[in-house]
Amino acid sequence: MSGKVLSRVGAQRDPGVLMSDTASFSDHIHAQVNKVNKMLGFIRRTISGNKILSPTLRSLYVTLVRSHLEYVSEIWSPKSVTMITRIEGVRRRATRLMLPEFSYNERLKRLSLLPLVYCREVRHLSTFYNLRSESFNSSFNSYFQFCSDERLRSHASDKLKINRVRTELLKGTFFNRIPFYLMH
Repeated sequence: MSGKVLSRVGAQRDPGVLMSDTASFSDHIHAQVNKVNKMLGFIRRTISGNKILSPTLRSLYVTLVRSHLEYVSEIWSPKSVTMITRIEGVRRRATRLMLPEFSYNERLKRLSLLPLVYCREVRHLSTFYNLRSESFNSSFNSYFQFCSDERLRSHASDKLKINRVRTELLKGTFFNRIPFYLMH
């Protein structure tokens, strides 16, 4: 570039997401999980010996921990069970800190929290809605197409076309996940 040789890097942070040269987000997920585990440790050390109510702990969790686990998840959303389990493990530890006497599902109910998998799905669908309603400064039609096949039975114009991709890497992108969310 301008006569200078650029050095090759294995990963680069761009809008807060660690992008690797292999287009895998596992490094980003590991970094985020390590960061929020440290934050949970800080919260645990700070409250030890003090009697803090669950609503206060929930607010600390939502503000200091969950925000890191959901930040631009439309880009880096994990597709492997290992990564999903690792991220959900943070939520398990955080809720155990708030309500240790209950099971995980009961803690989620009592704290009015969804599993992180569902939170990411809601974020993806709301981003899709914002794209569709032109809330973003981008063209919806450049990313999504609706079916125009007359052979489809009812409401053919309401069905998103599923893009055919040849690599596993592209199957997990935001634009290929959305049609599957809307099918259910």
